[in-house]
Amino acid sequence: WMVRKGRHDVHDMIKMASEEEQKVTKLIRVLGWFLLMVGWTCLFAPFYTALEVLPLLGGLGFFAAVLFALIVSCLCCLTVTLLAYLRYRPLMVSAILLLVGGIWGIVAWRLNTAAETGGDPTG
Repeated sequence: WMVRKGRHDVHDMIKMASEEEQKVTKLIRVLGWFLLMVGWTCLFAPFYTALEVLPLLGGLGFFAAVLFALIVSCLCCLTVTLLAYLRYRPLMVSAILLLVGGIWGIVAWRLNTAAETGGDPTG
């Protein structure tokens, strides 16, 4: 139930409720993305903590972990949002999901390549 100060007709009340719902939805999405990014950063904390022994690599390791967490958290949020939105706009979302799937494939391919070479960038 909505209670507002002043006189409002039904259409104004529905419009106000819709705007309020959109703001809350956006806030929850941003908060969820931020917490997901913090979680991914914490997952890689042992790696950049081990690199802190060397002065330059400590900051660089943290930067790499945060950058990776940013990319993966954005991909996770985008994938989940698109899967939920698939019901309303299936054609548009299918095209975007193909793009996101390609990006996920590139990330998985690069991680697999790095694991096979033992982290040596020269191969």
